[in-house]
Amino acid sequence: MKMTKKLLVAAACSAFAFVFTSCLPDLSLSDLFQTKFGDKKIFTYSDNDKEDGLGKWTIKGTNESETEYIRGMQFLQTKHSDMAGVVEITGSDGGVVGIAFNVSQNTDKTLDNYKTYNFCLAGVRYYKNTLNGDTKPQPYFYVSYYANISAENMTGNNFGAYNSETDKYITKTAYDPECYTPYEIEFQTYKKLDYSLIDSENDTMTVVIDVKEVNKKNDADGAYADGSYLVNLYKIDAYNVKGMKFNSNKDEYLVTSSPVVLEASKLGKDTAAQAKVGVYANVYPKPKTTDTPTTLDAVVRIADLTNSAIAE
Repeated sequence: MKMTKKLLVAAACSAFAFVFTSCLPDLSLSDLFQTKFGDKKIFTYSDNDKEDGLGKWTIKGTNESETEYIRGMQFLQTKHSDMAGVVEITGSDGGVVGIAFNVSQNTDKTLDNYKTYNFCLAGVRYYKNTLNGDTKPQPYFYVSYYANISAENMTGNNFGAYNSETDKYITKTAYDPECYTPYEIEFQTYKKLDYSLIDSENDTMTVVIDVKEVNKKNDADGAYADGSYLVNLYKIDAYNVKGMKFNSNKDEYLVTSSPVVLEASKLGKDTAAQAKVGVYANVYPKPKTTDTPTTLDAVVRIADLTNSAIAE
């Protein structure tokens, strides 16, 4: 890395630190999405604890509905290519928590998807999947791209990318510029992770989600096209949250045997481009077989943004 590049990155990090010490995360998108949630604000943000890296979101949600989901997102005020988040979920079967990245808004006023959003999600879930033969809660994760999502879609099954008549998700294999209704591109369907991520004594799952955009100007990921994303998961031992960086022996703590690759061409990209990143949470509907509401209790620490930030 040239000295000029180092100075630019250092300056960007200083600017980003100022963002976190001076104000809350950007609420414009999350407020839009949470208009359907009434007073159920599931995120609380704090940057007072130095052990929390760049900032901590506490997520607490309760869902009494049998059909609607309580979803929320909060995004940083700056755009980034790379991001790492430490996710900790306490108690199983509450829902999904994860990282949102590659966020964009559809801004053509002449099209039916005007003001809707597109984004990628890397989500983790701590639950007992009896269909998969689980006898106790297990860690799972998935990675998907969602397109044309409106505020009204946030409470619906699969963000509205669902056909109730066929009881199937609406999916595509690549970005479709001619489609203006919700759809999903699945890059990693729900996959069971190593049980060592679970602290059974405290009923807690902890994992580090690492998202990296390929940019040959900054790295040597020659196997992938610029603008692609690589998603890896690590045990918490791989990360120094206070120092906001991975430990030198991080590969010893990889949870995923190989990265989940989100190819640029499938995302409709032809170059690397920084975008909004942030935190995502989804409180599942309560089961119809019980009167007990579903609860989600989690913490997400944004711990690493390795590429320079672009001020909004």
